[in-house]
Amino acid sequence: MVIVPYYHLYIAPERLASDWKEETENNPELNYIELESDEGLRAYILPYRIYLVYSLANYIVLWLPIIISTAYSALKDFTFLHEYRKRLGDKQNTIANLRYRQSFVFSPVDIGNKIQDNFTNFSRMFVEKIGNYTSVFLVFCLGVTFELVAGRHTLADQARVWLFVGYIVWAVGILIFLLGYTYYENALQESRNLLLRVGCENLQGFEEENKVTRFISRVFETYFSLYLGLIIIGVGLAVFGLAKVFD
Repeated sequence: MVIVPYYHLYIAPERLASDWKEETENNPELNYIELESDEGLRAYILPYRIYLVYSLANYIVLWLPIIISTAYSALKDFTFLHEYRKRLGDKQNTIANLRYRQSFVFSPVDIGNKIQDNFTNFSRMFVEKIGNYTSVFLVFCLGVTFELVAGRHTLADQARVWLFVGYIVWAVGILIFLLGYTYYENALQESRNLLLRVGCENLQGFEEENKVTRFISRVFETYFSLYLGLIIIGVGLAVFGLAKVFD
């Protein structure tokens, strides 16, 4: 909250005046305007005061709440997945042990089906959790693409740095949740081992249904915004690359 106003009211006008002074020294036909003069007020200070309104709305009112809420939600979901996977592991082991304790009631087929059903429910829940971040991912792609194509022409060097930092923090929030995918892999491996232990006849079918490529395909089939986000940022990178080539 403090850095943005301080930069626009003090640092940016002084830097603009310094840059213009250097420009006039290299080009004597240009006139240097003193920062403390009335003309300096109009040339260096007022533009940044006006731009301050945009920056406050853009970075503090819009982006800061999104970044904070995304990071908080990702951490919260990450913790939830950790606890859920732990409970799932305990539940799966309990079911698998029924083969030895109550084999006259529960057949290996019934036990195997129950283990597979529990993992299917966990997988479905995990895909639903990912859905909470598909809109965030789409907005992220739109923001990055805008800055790559248009916004980079209007930002000062310091502003680019802070924008980059903001995107990194935002991306970290998404990555925190994606790290939760390790829980999916662990739960899959544990369920596979239990099915192997109880002598499941459909072990190969279970592995085929829940392998990584099938899981990723299921996620993309469920959320079209992932495709849209990748297309948007792909176009942005292409435009940015072509602009660099022809500059």
